[in-house]
Amino acid sequence: MPAFLYDVHHNSINFPSCQAPKISTLKDSYLDVKCRDHRGVEFVVEMQVQYAEGFGKRIQYNACKAYVGQIPAGEDYPKLNQVIAITIVDFTMFREFEHYLSCHEFRETISNNRYLDEIRHYFIELPKFNKTEAELESTIDQWCYFQQKGFGKEQMAEMTGISLEEIERLLA
Repeated sequence: MPAFLYDVHHNSINFPSCQAPKISTLKDSYLDVKCRDHRGVEFVVEMQVQYAEGFGKRIQYNACKAYVGQIPAGEDYPKLNQVIAITIVDFTMFREFEHYLSCHEFRETISNNRYLDEIRHYFIELPKFNKTEAELESTIDQWCYFQQKGFGKEQMAEMTGISLEEIERLLA
């Protein structure tokens, strides 16, 4: 996964946050952030504070909609780019494991190999994040720590080594 906060913002092109359907019978999907990096990979980012019925289906729907919405009917399939859905929740979504960051992807069930790698889901479950400042190892750890502690831009700049001006630009 890319260095979440910095790389996605630093190397992205922002899209409108509404994925309006091209077919009138499809539902509108409202996202928190939708962007594309320099490779053409699309990121669909959603944040949710509490569980809502059908939430798991909604995030899969939004990722699939971002994927199929890349090309019009009749266009060549090789023009499709990978979609990475990043879902940040302030509740425990997966009680079966304790790690706060999980990746969900398609795998062939016997060999456990990935052959269909076009849509991938990452989940950050904030209640499971329990690292201290001394234990932070990655940009994602730092970002989760900031989310929990409510630090300001100055503390973010100090902890990450990114200048205050760059932090302000990224968050603008």
